[in-house]
Amino acid sequence: MAQVADDHDLSALHLHDRHSGLGITNDDLVAMYRTILLARLLDQKIWGLNRMGKAAFVVSAQGHEGAQIGSAWAIRKGHDVVLPYYRDLGVALTLGMSAYEILLAVFARRDDPNSGGRQMPSHWGSRRLGIISGSSPIATHIPHAAGIGLAANLRGDDRVAVCYFGDGAASKGDFHESLNFAGIHRLPIVFICENNGYAISVPLAKESAVENIAQHAHSYGA
Repeated sequence: MAQVADDHDLSALHLHDRHSGLGITNDDLVAMYRTILLARLLDQKIWGLNRMGKAAFVVSAQGHEGAQIGSAWAIRKGHDVVLPYYRDLGVALTLGMSAYEILLAVFARRDDPNSGGRQMPSHWGSRRLGIISGSSPIATHIPHAAGIGLAANLRGDDRVAVCYFGDGAASKGDFHESLNFAGIHRLPIVFICENNGYAISVPLAKESAVENIAQHAHSYGA
């Protein structure tokens, strides 16, 4: 039993070294896991409210939580500029939006911090948190990210634009034009594709001949 305990301790130490080397503390790990759980439970609640006819619209983020929260944890909250897409519930929570504020948007209440209840739910927006509100058409926020990155270069500041989208957006001209522009001007943008294998209801194989969306970046010098 002593040998097993020693192996366990060594394994735990190894894991600690792995994440501490990335600047992630044990408290960070616990907080990340709590946010992942909150995102899943909140999503399930909103889904249930929609099925009961109490919430007019829902865009599920289930299965995206790890990618969203893990990536958003590195964002400098209130400093970097974030352009989420409609499934980014976990990103909004990580950046500081509360579950209550998200539900205000779901029920279209005037105190909704995203749009005062004027937009559909999941159209995130917050000046305080540096979140740029998007529009319903897919991929239209990606050129905005390119413009924000160019503005950061012109101002000489160290802000970074972080742009999220799904694999369906990678088949739009907005995506390719933005990546090309960002590559030419070496813009401070992080493009994050949450590839769940579907563009709404169209499988990836029927929307793209490129299975690995990240390969597109090589065409634009990234």
